[in-house]
Amino acid sequence: MDYTILSDMSIDIDLAGSGIEGIEFIPMPYDLGERHIQCDKPQNDEECHSFYEALRSKAKTSTSQVTPFEYFGIFREYVKAGTPLLVLCLSSGLSTTYQSALSAVQDLKEQYDNVQIEVVDSLGATGGVGILAECAAENRKNGMTLTENAAWLREHAGRISYWFKVQDLFYLLRGGRVSAAAAVFGSALQIKPILCINENGGLDTIAKARGNKQAAAELLRRFEATYDPSAPKLVYICHADVPDQAAELKAHILEKHPDLTVRVTGLCPVIGAHTGPDMLSLIHFATRRS
Repeated sequence: MDYTILSDMSIDIDLAGSGIEGIEFIPMPYDLGERHIQCDKPQNDEECHSFYEALRSKAKTSTSQVTPFEYFGIFREYVKAGTPLLVLCLSSGLSTTYQSALSAVQDLKEQYDNVQIEVVDSLGATGGVGILAECAAENRKNGMTLTENAAWLREHAGRISYWFKVQDLFYLLRGGRVSAAAAVFGSALQIKPILCINENGGLDTIAKARGNKQAAAELLRRFEATYDPSAPKLVYICHADVPDQAAELKAHILEKHPDLTVRVTGLCPVIGAHTGPDMLSLIHFATRRS
């Protein structure tokens, strides 16, 4: 059976490097200053740089949810065309996106026969959704049915670890992603909070490092402590306009693990609106999440 892989725009993915075909995107909105923008595709380096430069200049930014009604309209076009869907969603621990997508599918089933849509909670975001999309495309290529592929993704989503540092926790605090108590980590000069996505798909503040070099070293330390060599050998490094830091992190990983595929992407505005500039993340299959 042929089916389309559809991801919301919480994803960061290297389309050119991965060579993925047959993946499409659900637009997600964000505001930048007075502009209301629909992010409908992965952003290139220039677009990412422009966004983060605006944030550095104190432009206000925010995001809004994709509603069940909007999902219904998007999914309905595929249902009417007879195209089955495998849908990847931003973590249910960070957003109501997943629940909204499920609600839309239920409404469609009440109005149409033979609705073939599998919605998968990524329990993550950004490059982790990219990893799942790459795996989903490979599984489809190898003959997995829609149902089999969705089951594989659900089984493996929780095995992806997300380690990342932020400049401070202002953006995450403002968006309600961390508590005011956790934000104390970012209050001291040059202290870089280190966070992870936990087993439930939410955020935990797990460490702090003084300066970017110590922060990168902490990401590498956690990678080495949890990396699963039996899983797909795919690593994503996603960054909020710090390409030199991302390149250095990639070089360190490949020096010790030359068999890995390490992809570097900019962090999309939909997620970057909540992390701010200078975020650096390391995402990979792991033996544990924290």
